[in-house]
Formats: sequence, C-alpha cells, structure tokens
Amino acid sequence: MPRTQWTISTLKELFDRTIEDRDVRVNLALSAAKEAVTKAELADEKRFALLNEFRGQQADEARKYATRDSVDQSVTGIEHRLTVNEAGLATLQGRALALAGFGALFGGVVGAMIIKTIG
Repeated sequence: MPRTQWTISTLKELFDRTIEDRDVRVNLALSAAKEAVTKAELADEKRFALLNEFRGQQADEARKYATRDSVDQSVTGIEHRLTVNEAGLATLQGRALALAGFGALFGGVVGAMIIKTIG
C-alpha cells in the first residue's frame, strides 16, 4: 500500500478544494431556496388575487340584498296599510249591514203596503 505524504502544500490544496466545494454547494442551496421563495411568492400572489376577486363577488352579492332597515321600513308601511284596509273593510261591512237592515225594513214596509192594498 502506498503511503500518502501530507505536506503543507498538499494540505493547503485539500483545504482550498474543500472550501470551493462547500461554496458551490452553499451557492446551489441558496439558488434553490431563492427559486422556492419566488415560486411561493407567485403562488401567494395568485391565491390572494383569487381571494380578492371572491371577496369582490361576495360584496357585489351583498349589495343585492335588502338591508334590515329597509325591510323593517317596508314591513312597517305594509302593516300600516293593512290596518287602514282592515278599518275600511270594517266600515264597509257596517254599512252593508245597515243597508241590509234598511232593505229588510223597506221590503217589509213595501210588502205591508202591497198586502194592505190587495187585501
């Protein structure tokens, strides 16, 4: 087996080569990390753009819906008109009953006169 003789110059050469190899590996790792970060940032930008678009769509949809105040105001108006209509209907029913009573009275009077005339 041949024996290797280490000298200062051979050790320096080995040390320099080791440092160069390490620098190459570090630079490769940094390059790969930079590329990974760039890809992750692009993916995040795309995801955030889609998320913002979704939020915009949700806001557009929300504008289509009535607010609670406008619905409450509409319901209050409808309730008021319903109350007015119910009062008007009650008045009409009262008048109809009065006319029916008057009609019955008038019919009775006319009937009595007819019977008196015939009889």
